[in-house]
Amino acid sequence: MATSYRTILTHPGARSFTTAGLIARFPMSMVGIATILAVEELYGSYTAAGLVSAANFVAMAVGAPILARCVDRYGQSRVMLPAVLVSSLSLVGLAAAASMHAHLGLLAALSALAGGLAGSMGSLVRARWTAMLTRPEEVHAAFSLEAALDEVAFILGPVLATALCTTPLLPVTSGWVSCVAMQLFGGLWFLSQRATEPAPHPARSQRTAEAEDAEQSRKGTTHPPVMRYGAMVATAIVFLILGAMFGANDVAAVAFATEAGHKSASGLVPGGLGRGVLRRGASLRLAHVGVAAVEAAHGWAGGARGGCLDLRFRTEPGGAVRPGALDGSGHRPHPDQRQQHRAG
Repeated sequence: MATSYRTILTHPGARSFTTAGLIARFPMSMVGIATILAVEELYGSYTAAGLVSAANFVAMAVGAPILARCVDRYGQSRVMLPAVLVSSLSLVGLAAAASMHAHLGLLAALSALAGGLAGSMGSLVRARWTAMLTRPEEVHAAFSLEAALDEVAFILGPVLATALCTTPLLPVTSGWVSCVAMQLFGGLWFLSQRATEPAPHPARSQRTAEAEDAEQSRKGTTHPPVMRYGAMVATAIVFLILGAMFGANDVAAVAFATEAGHKSASGLVPGGLGRGVLRRGASLRLAHVGVAAVEAAHGWAGGARGGCLDLRFRTEPGGAVRPGALDGSGHRPHPDQRQQHRAG
């Protein structure tokens, strides 16, 4: 696979937009735990911290599909450039408001605005790969590379945010500041690369759409909306539950690490959940059986209050969560991998 990576990265502009996209996606893994650490420290309440963090993630879940549709219609730079700027300014305002102990409603509003306009940089990078590459094996290699880079961000991001927020010499809002810096630097660098930007797809006129639908109906080739497929509904429900778990994990990780006397180790727990992608050889079924055993050990680890040993146990479920998440999120498994999963 390394040879395939080198091959696709030789395409003009590929290394630049891949590097920029990696930097720009770090804030997605950092904002949550940075918000929990900052708000809990400044307001002394995990409820307040969870509220502000939830506002960001819920707004991101609502705003990302809307931004994606606008990007398809008008182009990446035209839509995402103002969105990234407003999102970054909102994070700056959030850091300032929290430092001044402003009302939680204002913090939640700024957090929601920052999340709703953040978009999904990973999707934008994948769209460029799809437009650039024509051979299926190259597209597969590109998506595999992007999946690995996603995990780099999700492993290192929480650790970096925690280190910045808990270092005595730095303000607790340093995690937000680093997110702004990465979002602006990576996002603006990425969006400035117009040569590799996919062409927009203007919306069809009502008359054209009706004519095409009628033609497809006559030929019997019409397709129902994607969410009418049972598999898509099931996938959406599973990802909703997984998203809720990851969102709650940030609050739980900080609270648990703080109680264990290792607050600076909070980022190891969300980061550990990203390690599962590195275990590509194991079968999914075996991994999911394994996570049940590890979860059972949580009771012992939590009861023993063994400090960092507890945190080690709590990072291991990522080995089962991440492979399942990747198989349903645009990283299309190779046919050989699917056969291995069935065999497992």
